[in-house]
Amino acid sequence: MKITNKTSLKVGIVEDNQICSSQLKLFLLEEYENIKIVGEIDTVGNSDKLFSNQPDLVFLDIKLPDGNAFDILEKHKEGKHDIIFVTAYDTYFQRAFEHYAFNYLLKPLQQEKIKRVMDRYFLSVREKKRFAQNHYDLSSFISKNNSKLLLNLGGEHIFINIDEIVQCQAEGNYTQFLLNDNKKYLANNTLKYFTELLGQKGFFRANRKVLININHIRKIKKGGYLVLKNNEVVLVSIRNRNNLNAIIQDFS
Repeated sequence: MKITNKTSLKVGIVEDNQICSSQLKLFLLEEYENIKIVGEIDTVGNSDKLFSNQPDLVFLDIKLPDGNAFDILEKHKEGKHDIIFVTAYDTYFQRAFEHYAFNYLLKPLQQEKIKRVMDRYFLSVREKKRFAQNHYDLSSFISKNNSKLLLNLGGEHIFINIDEIVQCQAEGNYTQFLLNDNKKYLANNTLKYFTELLGQKGFFRANRKVLININHIRKIKKGGYLVLKNNEVVLVSIRNRNNLNAIIQDFS
């Protein structure tokens, strides 16, 4: 009997072993009602074709005829897909999880293991939806209360004044807040989350790791350097310098 999940899922398969690819596809379609296979490829060169279909989840073999899985991940690192590695080699665990793999399946594939991983995956999808709802609720709160931000510190929640935030720094899946009185708080959400939340509140994403409160910038130097009021210097990444130029024009 097929398992019904409320969440529809677009799945891609990257596998150069046709038998393995067919077995995986057959199991997924027979076991889960809301899964749609949006692409099957067997080379790095064909990856554009697969990822143009915007899969939610990709089963990814590591060794391919014209490269490896990490070539594909580097090529499509901006996507929002999740990855489950499928390989006969157990020597890539660390590198796989450095690429935020959801899981790692060893060949030969066993249906019980696939099902166990997929059950965990659907659970994580439901958790993400709850997180998104919390994000919406918090966004609504901020839109009504422009001066406050609620931080989840794990064991407790605290309110801070938005105008007291000097910068936010990425710490893996956490974000460290530095306030103008030098207090620091480590919050339980990613910098991307807070960038979306604070982007319309006078905050500027300087680089991959730092979000800056524009009101705490004291000086902008040549080469894309920001000098903050606390005298800390932050480098603006090349890709974000157009946004910096727009800020300069707004204040000119």
